[in-house]
Amino acid sequence: MSNNNKGIEAISSSQKNITPLLTKFIAPQVPNNYFKRENVFKVLLQGLKRRYTLISASDGYGKSSALAYFSKTMKEEGYPVLWFSVGEKDNNPEYFWTQFFYLLENFAETTRNQSSDIALRTTNEELSSQEHAHDSRKLKLANELSAIAGQLNDIILIIDNFELLSEEDLVSEFIDFTALFSSHIHIYLSSRYAFKVSLLKSSHIELLYTNIDEQDLEFTVDETTDFAQQFYGLDLSKDASKLLLEKTGNWPFAINISLEQAQRTGNPLEFLENLNALTEPFNSFFKHNVFEQLPKDIQDFVIKTSILDTLSVQICDYILNENNSEAAISYLFDRNIVQKSYDDYQERYSYRPFFEDWVKHQMTQLLPEQARRLNLLASQWYQGHNDIVKAAKFITHAVNRKDLTRLVASIFPSQPMSTLELYYSQKDIQSFEDVTVQFCLLAAWAYLLLANISDAEFWIYEAKQLSKDSENLQTKVLMQVIHAKKLGLINKFKESLEIVETLLNNKNLTEDTALHIMVLNCAAEAYHQSGNITEAINYYQNIRTLCKHYNFTFIESINEYEFASLYCSLGQLGQATEMSRYTVTSFPVDYPAYASSLALLSYIELLHGNYQESKNHLCASTEHLSENNNLDMYMDVQATMALYYLATSNKTKAHRVIQELKAFAYTSNKSIPRGASARIYFLEALLAYVDNKHYSEILEIRKIFEDFKITSTHYIESAWNILLIVSDSNSDQKDKIEKLSKAIDDTEVSSYKILSIFARLFLAGIWFENHKFAKSFELIKQAVDMALSEQIYLPFIFISQKQRNMFIKYINQVRPEYAQLVFIRSFLQRSSMFEQDDSKDICETVSVLTKREKEILELLQTGFNQQEISQELQVSVSTIKSHLSHIYTKFNVHGQNELLEKTQNLKARCK
Repeated sequence: MSNNNKGIEAISSSQKNITPLLTKFIAPQVPNNYFKRENVFKVLLQGLKRRYTLISASDGYGKSSALAYFSKTMKEEGYPVLWFSVGEKDNNPEYFWTQFFYLLENFAETTRNQSSDIALRTTNEELSSQEHAHDSRKLKLANELSAIAGQLNDIILIIDNFELLSEEDLVSEFIDFTALFSSHIHIYLSSRYAFKVSLLKSSHIELLYTNIDEQDLEFTVDETTDFAQQFYGLDLSKDASKLLLEKTGNWPFAINISLEQAQRTGNPLEFLENLNALTEPFNSFFKHNVFEQLPKDIQDFVIKTSILDTLSVQICDYILNENNSEAAISYLFDRNIVQKSYDDYQERYSYRPFFEDWVKHQMTQLLPEQARRLNLLASQWYQGHNDIVKAAKFITHAVNRKDLTRLVASIFPSQPMSTLELYYSQKDIQSFEDVTVQFCLLAAWAYLLLANISDAEFWIYEAKQLSKDSENLQTKVLMQVIHAKKLGLINKFKESLEIVETLLNNKNLTEDTALHIMVLNCAAEAYHQSGNITEAINYYQNIRTLCKHYNFTFIESINEYEFASLYCSLGQLGQATEMSRYTVTSFPVDYPAYASSLALLSYIELLHGNYQESKNHLCASTEHLSENNNLDMYMDVQATMALYYLATSNKTKAHRVIQELKAFAYTSNKSIPRGASARIYFLEALLAYVDNKHYSEILEIRKIFEDFKITSTHYIESAWNILLIVSDSNSDQKDKIEKLSKAIDDTEVSSYKILSIFARLFLAGIWFENHKFAKSFELIKQAVDMALSEQIYLPFIFISQKQRNMFIKYINQVRPEYAQLVFIRSFLQRSSMFEQDDSKDICETVSVLTKREKEILELLQTGFNQQEISQELQVSVSTIKSHLSHIYTKFNVHGQNELLEKTQNLKARCK
């Protein structure tokens, strides 16, 4: 416990001079136009299974309104709800603890007077006579509140505006005090930003907490449609709602104002289509309520830094040639609604989309010459930090058209990043009809390589506007290539192929080798994604030949990696290994394909069952990993790491890596790349399968996968289908047999050796359960023979634990020599490891149950029902249900039957 008790010590001597402010203890009224958010309310309810729930979002996201509605609803349900609003004065520990203790002690006294079962607390006079009065006071108050919570419904304590407690010692003391509470007291902290999560994480106490952030509070398209109808009587289509969310940056405050104005216009759709930061009342609001309320020096800072899409102290100091950016950013972040942080450490920020547009307009009106100079400085800063894409973006705003040619030629060839960039480096830049158009296309292509479609579309639009009357063949072809690439990223393979095939028929294309390579690359990707493996291989081979002949080393490295990945998924591991080793030994380590090829070698060793070699390659890969080179490949390396952990029975680390990958994709404001994302979501589903989760959970992961319109290859699609077939507990075996048999006979699936092995092993298990041993053994033979010929052993690890007996019987009766195979022995051992790991997880879960929860679990296993348990323990049935809810959460089950099944023979397993 913290030794910092200065605040509480001071209270005993001077608390009589501080008058409690009753308004601090009253929840605000729920707004008349409050729209109940089912998802938000559901997450708040989950806080009843946690010690702390932190709701972190900037102003205008409805934090206090959501908590006020939650408070009102839970009071109606019979829960004691205490509300405490933090103010500026509360940074004084004496003031804070006086107010806070008044709230808690008044509640305890009122409750004690209503119940004789709760022990009296020690009086203030008794406490002051003790040597350590402050410690005793905290401890006795915590014990009394815990006793109350144990006999009544769980207590909910809501602390609003928690971010105003900026004194770290006071925050630490608050956490130490509330950590004394029992698990029946749940604390909700509302904060303008999320940095205090780290204080919860770093506490020496093992805390249970959940976090609700801005992303959780954002509106969905359906919610926006319902909200518009319910409160403003507007019948918005889903497209109109989506448009509104895009234009307002999903800022609830802006959504409210926009709908209010749209209702008044009489033509909502037209209003939304023309909505921008200069639309009334946004223009007036930003001008009078936000901007003019800032000090003059802060106004100047905001205007000048509005050119930046991401703010940090370093870049702001650089472009302003000053060193006071930290103070300005801190001022804005602490006092205004115009800025948000990208991370918990407050190192990167951005202005909100609406406000950013408004300020940029002021910049162009007030300081047009300065705007160009500042953009040029920003470009130089990003170039110096090896972020060429952003450097390109700022250059286009920084210079006159006549200077653009020189800048393009000087920056891009020095640091190759894309096929299109290489294309420029091979040409005389002066020969272009319009260098600006080419420059915009370069930026679009670079963003597409990063799977950042929204920014790519911006540059495509710019190029179209500048080249409306152009007859330049290069410009036209590049425009079509980029369009085909974009279509492939959003799953429109057929349309992408149509464009590519038209381009391939252009005889003039072969005269421009770099441009020809770009088209071939699009064709290879499109055929690969659509499942036409033969055609994809042909195009990858053509690219290889051209790259070697013309010494296009950067593109050759990426092509070799893509080529090797394709052969790997086909099970042709010899060729995949050869290509990957060639990439690692022949190309610079700063090429994105270098780290990815090492990860591919790691994956191949996993398939072979060589875990130490796999780990070595993976470690080498992460050493050379860069987030900025190619997001798809970066995430692919991390996905390989997750699979490694899963294959070596470290499910906890596998889960952590998968969650970090998904979080990275969103917090970095980038679209999830097509290839890596498909593997990430499939890995998550595979992890769920290994953990014996329900079919519905795996199906839910697939639904999320489809909702995001994530592109995947035919290989991943087939893998999904097989996994869904075998995990469907509601499907009868006849249906499963039919579907798996069809999958095995599918010529496209059979071309993927790994999937063929999976499907045969799953089907063999079903036949074995039906005592059709001959059919089962034939499929096992086919799977093992295929594995031996291709050295693919990984699929055997993920077979159900129940099927170990099937292999043992097959070895004993039919092929005793298989018992000597290393990968079969490894499979049997791994299966046992998963089983042991599951037992370990269950025993660890039992260890964190409270004494009461253990009593209830033991009675439940003995055969008692809830009513009988209630009578045995002399508590209400609702209390038993509450405890059971906590037990279900800790065991990650959904009901009593599943709990009893999972904890069968519990004492023997945890002995």
